[in-house]
Amino acid sequence: MLFEPTAAAPFPVRLEADYPDSLSRLSTIFRIVLAVPLLIFVALVTGGGFWTDLRDQQVVERGAQVSVGALGSLLVAYWIAVFLRRRPVRWLFDVIVAIQRFALRAASYFLLLTDRYPPFEGDWQVRFEVERPEALSRWRLVIWKSITVIPHAIVLAFLFVAVVVVVVIAWFGVLFTGRYPEGLHGFVTGWLRWSARAWSYWASLTDEFPSFSLSADAGPASQNSYVISAVLGVLVGLAWIAGISTFVAWPGETKETTVFYQALLQGEPSDAVEVSDVEVTLLAAGEASDEEGVLFRPKDGQRLIVFQLGLDNGSDFDAQVEKNDFRLADAEGDSHKPLLVTVDGRVAPRRIKDGRQGTVWVLFEADEDAQPAELKYEPSYGFKQRVKFTLE
Repeated sequence: MLFEPTAAAPFPVRLEADYPDSLSRLSTIFRIVLAVPLLIFVALVTGGGFWTDLRDQQVVERGAQVSVGALGSLLVAYWIAVFLRRRPVRWLFDVIVAIQRFALRAASYFLLLTDRYPPFEGDWQVRFEVERPEALSRWRLVIWKSITVIPHAIVLAFLFVAVVVVVVIAWFGVLFTGRYPEGLHGFVTGWLRWSARAWSYWASLTDEFPSFSLSADAGPASQNSYVISAVLGVLVGLAWIAGISTFVAWPGETKETTVFYQALLQGEPSDAVEVSDVEVTLLAAGEASDEEGVLFRPKDGQRLIVFQLGLDNGSDFDAQVEKNDFRLADAEGDSHKPLLVTVDGRVAPRRIKDGRQGTVWVLFEADEDAQPAELKYEPSYGFKQRVKFTLE
């Protein structure tokens, strides 16, 4: 059976949490505030939460994200070492287990399993230990284990909903009685234990496949459980790949509107086109001045064409405007990237806050005789939705 653990041998990953006779009401009331430093520290060492969006600093054109966590790099180094020598490097193994141990301590404190602030080292009420294996499988590293652990991840995700409800009930229980109901304490501990075993298997701290069990006494899963999990994992993985491939292959949706170019030159705007609750209007067009002192001067045989757009963000998210969102095609079929894009007078990338309006200026360089034929706007927030203004 899928959910039937075997009792042949104890599982090499163990998590135990002592049941407290009483808990502090004051500490429980302010637990979220008290846990903030712990959560920040865990996010830093695991890379689980703090990201820097370089687009805000305009460091790169399209933007990038950088994680400041250390655990990911340690895991990659650990996997390489296991692949090369078929056994873990002792100090890498110990460091990864130590990081995971503290993360579990922080989670236990946040989930009200204890009111003692977790120490960075030494013994504590929540204990996490992993037996270091003598040898590990090369071929099961990362990919295969990611596939086979999928059923665990799905079940644990559903159980997490129950954990949230239980913790809320326990919070009121501690306030009124000073005690965490023992059955609820065991359930949350079991969920945390199961999560730790599944993560340790995925990270290749062990090759033993964990059983679908909250019990501290559960051993490795049976062969049937492993086979069924592998089949389900492959099916889910194939479905996920098919979904991603379909999304990538999907051409998206283009909303087209025809605009008279001469009318734009005279300042007559187009009709508004909506993309993900953001109304886009082509307000005007013109040629940039070639007088002395201008910011941009065209090359010989070229001219500068500028378009003004209005964006009315009626969505509940910020509309990010980037330089590469725009393309101009001329009557000869040539495509032109913008030289400059500004939003409310500031160089893109910039965000237009939800409920706000913004004015976007887009500057292109084209041949002197080129007739603008098509202006495309494909925003990153549009999920493959784009606007095409056909210029006649």
